Amino acid sequence: MSPAHQCARPKRRALAAAALAAAATAVAGPAAAEADAARTNGDAGAVRVAGTVVAKDAARGTVVTASRTGTVTTLRTASAARYRVGQRIAARASARPDGTYAASGAVTHRRGTATSARVRATLVQRAGGRYLVSAGSSTFAIRTRGRTGTTAAAARAPQVGDVVVADVRLGAAGPTETRITQVGEAAMLELEGIFLGASDDVVRIAVARRGEIAIAVPTDVQVSARAGDEVEALVSVGDGGTFTLVALTREDDEDEEAGAGGGENGGGGEDGSGGGADHEPGTTDDDDRGIDFDAEDGEVEIEGTISALAATAVTVTAGPDASVTCAVPASVSVSAFAVGDEVEMECRVVEGRTFELVSIESERAEVDADDDEADDDDQADDPDDEEDADEDD
Repeated sequence: MSPAHQCARPKRRALAAAALAAAATAVAGPAAAEADAARTNGDAGAVRVAGTVVAKDAARGTVVTASRTGTVTTLRTASAARYRVGQRIAARASARPDGTYAASGAVTHRRGTATSARVRATLVQRAGGRYLVSAGSSTFAIRTRGRTGTTAAAARAPQVGDVVVADVRLGAAGPTETRITQVGEAAMLELEGIFLGASDDVVRIAVARRGEIAIAVPTDVQVSARAGDEVEALVSVGDGGTFTLVALTREDDEDEEAGAGGGENGGGGEDGSGGGADHEPGTTDDDDRGIDFDAEDGEVEIEGTISALAATAVTVTAGPDASVTCAVPASVSVSAFAVGDEVEMECRVVEGRTFELVSIESERAEVDADDDEADDDDQADDPDDEEDADEDD
């Protein structure tokens, strides 16, 4: 690590204070500038977003693209699941308050698939053989190359809060870095994910489906999010890669402010027909392990490994730093499961603060809390039914 790099790290707190005054501009970053340069003639509110797909989030309805220079832009489209990493796409879009762009017409893509790309981003976390990075109003993962680590190599590696330029190889599993270079430091960055809860002046957010970030909350910052909400957190980066919350917003609130997005004809798909999350034949998504939230049902879905188990609660770990604990209803038994089991678990949000088990399934066992409660209700009704039958006789 160079002396200049070592001296720069203690300055982050001072930089963060200055960055607060220009948070909106700083967060928009080069993506907004590049999109503005491609503003569509004849429509002052539209820009042309173009680049190579480096990540996507079908649940969020977003496709993350990188330009030739590494600028990252997030495009919102109802058909996000259709696109593959490596595809080159372009769309006319309108800017949203959260820094992403909503497709306002057909999303086109060229034939062929790119095998490499360049990404400029801020490092959020290093864990489990991957980097979590923030760029273009999205948080996504870049896999690291398998290498024999040494103390010296670890010291030279990018640290949390570093601005990096990563050359990546693109494949079905997502981007894998072939070269990564630290080019600066960020005083502030954005995190997008699922709000898991708050305790002891710390909030927890699940990001990129398998990462979990802890953020310190100052006494003068209000947090109104509820467990399961999709949120965006603006954080300052402190010494040692710690995060302090500056502001937190629910994506639903921003959706309402921006208005209903969609295709040219209001349908939401490429042609305004409603889009959908259908997969193209022969394509595969990233590893299924992870955390997703179904806003319509108010349920969180976790695929991973049971890391803690008791009669009253189950904890499933979906990644190196992402876990969800769900309370087990009194009428439900989870004795058929064990720590280490690979499971799919669904939990509902209770009073916006905690999660309660709905169902859990492994290869050898399955429990559905709703079915168990229904069975209990049926059994409780049986005596009354018998009395009614006697009276009829």
